[in-house]
Amino acid sequence: MERRFYDGIGAGEIPADFPVAVRASQVLDLGRGLTMRAQMGAPRSEFLKDAEEAADLVLPPRRGNPER
Repeated sequence: MERRFYDGIGAGEIPADFPVAVRASQVLDLGRGLTMRAQMGAPRSEFLKDAEEAADLVLPPRRGNPER
């Protein structure tokens, strides 16, 4: 995950001051949590909404795309 963030920084897609280690850890933790919720039977619509909101919290907005 960190490597992907560093690649994004190198490509100019992510700001150079992006907290790579912290965000990589958060993305992995969110992925684990969402996986567990899916396995426990969370409704698909709820799961997808929560996954999108979690991504908005830890990932930088895409350049050229308006924020939601």
